[in-house]
Amino acid sequence: MNGEIDIATTGIHREVSLRVAECRDAAKLQDAEISQSLLERAEGLVENRQLRFSELVMKAFAKHGVILPLEERLAADQALLESLQCAPEMIAELRTE
Repeated sequence: MNGEIDIATTGIHREVSLRVAECRDAAKLQDAEISQSLLERAEGLVENRQLRFSELVMKAFAKHGVILPLEERLAADQALLESLQCAPEMIAELRTE
């Protein structure tokens, strides 16, 4: 998000996923520590802008889908964030419900 998103005007999107990936690049940029329990569940790793998955995840992707290159994933994430932007009218309407 690079500090460019206003969470006050951004809608909520629920992503259903059965996989956990650790993004060491993002954690390092934020001086964040990732809990050991989360690390133990991670089946993917992003480090030095490289994406690696466990063998189990690779088999699932081979059977059911594709792995997008990082630049394509970033573009898809940006498009999702843009679709979640709420106009002032939308926010006002939600507040009256």
